[in-house]
Amino acid sequence: MLPLTEYRHKDSKGRILSKTVNVPDIIGRDGKKRTFTFWVSELIQRDTSGGEFESYEFKAKDLNNTKGECIVVVVTNFSGIYQITNIMSTGKTLREKGIPEVLIGYACQYLNKGIESSSNIKSEMRYFGEKRYSDGEKVWLRLKKLEPTRISFDNTVDRFTLSY
Repeated sequence: MLPLTEYRHKDSKGRILSKTVNVPDIIGRDGKKRTFTFWVSELIQRDTSGGEFESYEFKAKDLNNTKGECIVVVVTNFSGIYQITNIMSTGKTLREKGIPEVLIGYACQYLNKGIESSSNIKSEMRYFGEKRYSDGEKVWLRLKKLEPTRISFDNTVDRFTLSY
């Protein structure tokens, strides 16, 4: 678990829009220490049937590098399952540093819930366009090496789960 310092950003009505979290330096896979700031944005969205779901966008930005950010998007559906729908890094300097793994771990801690990956089995897909790309697969496999007791993989539904 990461020690966190949290700052809340509110709109004019006092609703929390996002939170900025400073974490200790993170040592990337390249062996260099970096200081990151994480942002969390919470959204309530509606699907095509009119149902509501929560969406959380976790962003990391290297304080020493203004180019690019790493983003992990987690949604929860009507059954209360938290699932990653997008993992993305913009800017070449943030790639291959292990940042998505830290963001996924932070998302699990922030939500106090386990988080699942997307599936590539059509009958197990929960939303339109669901897919776990090869880069996403690599992130989950690296996370499994880092957290072997917290990560499981279910072949029958083709999903990784990080338990809280």
